[in-house]
Amino acid sequence: MQKIILIFTICSFICSCSKKYIRTEKVCDQKLYLEVYERRQLGVSYLTDSTNFRIYVTQLNFENEKYLYKCTHDSVFILLSSHDFFTNKDSVINEYKYNIKELKEKKSFDN
Repeated sequence: MQKIILIFTICSFICSCSKKYIRTEKVCDQKLYLEVYERRQLGVSYLTDSTNFRIYVTQLNFENEKYLYKCTHDSVFILLSSHDFFTNKDSVINEYKYNIKELKEKKSFDN
């Protein structure tokens, strides 16, 4: 019986580490994309241009958080926003700034 519990625990842990593809969002007009996956009931996102870089951005709660984008000539700002259902307003929780030129030069690919 203990072996069965141990095997079940190990399998549960391995399965919880895997991620499931949810969607790809277009970011600005700079041919950037935000890939969103589900891992342990949370969203995990990566910013990519599909050829030069793919970097981890953050996690989000699918129930009340979403991404907003601001773009400048050489940078992209990804805003993690939370919706308050009582006031019916969005508020920015966190802001992530990325310089597109630097990302392309680094050629970083996160998993």
